[in-house]
Amino acid sequence: MRNVLFALFLGYFLLSCRQNLPKVSVQQTSVETVGSSSRVALSVSGMVCKMGCGAAIRMALLKSGSVTRVEVNFDPDKKYQDLLVHYDGKKINLNKMKTLIEGINNGQFKVVALIPEKSVH
Repeated sequence: MRNVLFALFLGYFLLSCRQNLPKVSVQQTSVETVGSSSRVALSVSGMVCKMGCGAAIRMALLKSGSVTRVEVNFDPDKKYQDLLVHYDGKKINLNKMKTLIEGINNGQFKVVALIPEKSVH
């Protein structure tokens, strides 16, 4: 008798919890690349740490609105530090990028080499 009551209760419970969920429509969108994605490798002097100096350079470049990513490869044993900057070549040129970096902290940093890479798509 218990089993029958339990089965009836369980069946009632499961049926009463059933809800008619609204149908959700999914809209497919396409991703469109805006601008030109380019990269440049930089060698910079004047950096004494990755966290402070690297962050100062990263913030200045990202603030320009033309740079999407800055990778800092800091080696304390090297005189020049390597950076890889992802940027929109239609919005900023390499001279402007160099000027931005060299204007940080009253000229603390000096760009000693710029090596543009091919466009990334």
